[in-house]
Amino acid sequence: MSQGELSSWLAANKLSSVERTFQERTVTLEELLEFEVDELVDFAKDMKLDTLSTRRLMKGIEEEKKRRSDASQTQEGSSTWKGQEITKYGEGVPQVNVDDDSIIPGASEQLKGLVRGKDDQIRIIVTVHEQEAFNKLQGRQQECETLMEKIALSIEELTRETLLKQTIQDTLESVILTLKEKEQQVQFEVVQKQKQKELLLKSQLQILSNHQNTLAL
Repeated sequence: MSQGELSSWLAANKLSSVERTFQERTVTLEELLEFEVDELVDFAKDMKLDTLSTRRLMKGIEEEKKRRSDASQTQEGSSTWKGQEITKYGEGVPQVNVDDDSIIPGASEQLKGLVRGKDDQIRIIVTVHEQEAFNKLQGRQQECETLMEKIALSIEELTRETLLKQTIQDTLESVILTLKEKEQQVQFEVVQKQKQKELLLKSQLQILSNHQNTLAL
């Protein structure tokens, strides 16, 4: 895969932010396709990807593997559709063109709409309308996946906000507790000062009284 194709693949999977790192470390998509799941997780950690980017990377690799696998099977000899001529058939099935409402002439009732290839795998023949329906379904699936990613991101942000609120609350409670302890300590010191002052005044009053008695004599 060329650098341009890799850039396109990263952009398609919303990973353009790591393209520069990929270039600096000469990372190729072919290398990533050889990774097992745990190796991909370690790679994502090494690249310092967040949770959402890690999910996008693993999902993109999984889809790329599936796409290449499907393409490989198609090259080995699958039937073509959407009004094109069928190129491979099972024994006894004549060559026909597939139109919107056509079936395979000469096929048994069980094989209508199906073709068995030379590799003994069954292929389903679809009409143009069916293909359009499949395309719409894939579009809806992509919309659902995008929505799920947004939900996951919202949950992650909500979790961070919740943790931040909890941290603030814990800090406030700690400050309040410290202030209460300080208040109790100050009140205790005030009471002690009052007692000391009271004793001092009583002592001074006694001395003054003694002097008055002396002068009176």
